Amino acid sequence: MNRQCYSASDVIFLLGAGATVDAGMPTIKELTDCLKDRFTGHTDREFIEIFKFLAKADSSVETNYERFFEYIELIRRASNKDLFCLKLPERLINVIRKLSETDVIRILMTDILRNFQKSADSDYLAHLQYFIPDNGRLKIFT
Repeated sequence: MNRQCYSASDVIFLLGAGATVDAGMPTIKELTDCLKDRFTGHTDREFIEIFKFLAKADSSVETNYERFFEYIELIRRASNKDLFCLKLPERLINVIRKLSETDVIRILMTDILRNFQKSADSDYLAHLQYFIPDNGRLKIFT
C-alpha cells in the first residue's frame, strides 16, 4: 500500500451544524428558545410581538432565529409595507427600523451565547490543535 504524508496545511475539516453540541453549545432551536425568552422579558414588548407575527407567517421562525433575522433585515430594507401578503402594523415596522439604530438584538444574542459558552466544554475541539499549520490558520468549513 502506498502511504502519503500530508502536511497540516493540506487538511480541511468539514463540520456539520451540530459539531459543537456535544461540547455543550446550543442548537439553533435552543438559541431561538432563549431569544424568545429574552424577548418575552424585555422592556420593549414589541420584540416578542414581531417574533410571533413572523412565526405565524413562517413556522420556521419558531425554531430558527436566523430566519427571524432574515425577515427583520428584509422588512428593514423594504420600502413597501405589504410583504408576502402580510400587513405588518406600522408601529412594528417603526420598531424594526429603529433596530438598525440600536444594538438591542445583537446585545441580547451576545449575552445568550456568552451564557452558553460558560457551560461549554472548552477542550471539546482541542485535539484539532495538532492540525494547525505553520501559518496558524486551521481550515474549517461549516
